Amino acid sequence: LILLALIFTGCQKISDQELVSGNDGKGQENFRGNDNTCRLRSFVQSDGFNENFHYNNKGLADRWFIDYGDGTSFDYHITYDRKDKLKSARMLFGGDALNFTFYNTGNRTTRLTGFFESNGEPYADIYYTYNRKGQMISLDDIVADIHSRFSYDRMGNNNKIDMYFGTELFYTYLLTFDNPNKNPYLALNGVDYGFTTFFFLATKFDKRWNSSGTFIIYDNGAAIVAADDDPAQTQIQTGIGNYVTYASYYDVVNESSYDLRFEYENCGNGNCDDKAAKQTQPVKRTAMNANTKLRKIFDVRSENMKQQLMDFKKECISKHRKSR
Repeated sequence: LILLALIFTGCQKISDQELVSGNDGKGQENFRGNDNTCRLRSFVQSDGFNENFHYNNKGLADRWFIDYGDGTSFDYHITYDRKDKLKSARMLFGGDALNFTFYNTGNRTTRLTGFFESNGEPYADIYYTYNRKGQMISLDDIVADIHSRFSYDRMGNNNKIDMYFGTELFYTYLLTFDNPNKNPYLALNGVDYGFTTFFFLATKFDKRWNSSGTFIIYDNGAAIVAADDDPAQTQIQTGIGNYVTYASYYDVVNESSYDLRFEYENCGNGNCDDKAAKQTQPVKRTAMNANTKLRKIFDVRSENMKQQLMDFKKECISKHRKSR
């Protein structure tokens, strides 16, 4: 399993030309780090969900385009301060926009606020808490009253997430990281992954990409497994730098498979994907999985979000009962 606006944005997908990162006018890329520093360019999931990234002349992500593949999309334009810390972001949609401000303590984002540009109404007020290792352990949005708690394995990978709606435990997400690889989002420079996936994985902090995931919904305190990847059937391929280029999973609960692909740029001599392209299988379109459905509910944040969450839970419970 893999894991912002009130209305569908109607944004156009970024063209390949627009996604080319900036250069110095002499045909040379400007970026922070070594000449072989890979940058994550795109992520495509078989249920239609995809992300595309653009970088500024320091190699920091300044545009993050998220598309759910069904007409729902979000286009973030991101800025940094003189110390290359997250400063602000503007997300365009329809005739309106959302303005986000980041508050940093040292190297960590400790608070994020978001307001509608048209009327100044609050969209989010999120507080991030970290442990002594610098790992995010809690995320609390006082506007939506949604709260997440994160746990880690010995390697520092986020292997458990508990999400609460108010005081009610809504779901638990368990992950394993048995396959040696490099997490693609470590190649996303500048942006905390929690910025656009408020209540899901602390993926930006993981060393590896997960080899399986178990998605648990609660019905009056009773745990119901809504989706469960079989680790024995997981396939993960890597390219230059051991970054994941392709992954395939099989969900034993829903008896369905899904796959995903990552593409990179600026990895040194040649294209980062040349080696991987010969191995990588094409992503085949599948139905929207449980994690994508839930993330979409949080991202869209309609006025009836609570009802949508309840409907999502009923759908999971119904599938569980039919499978018994």
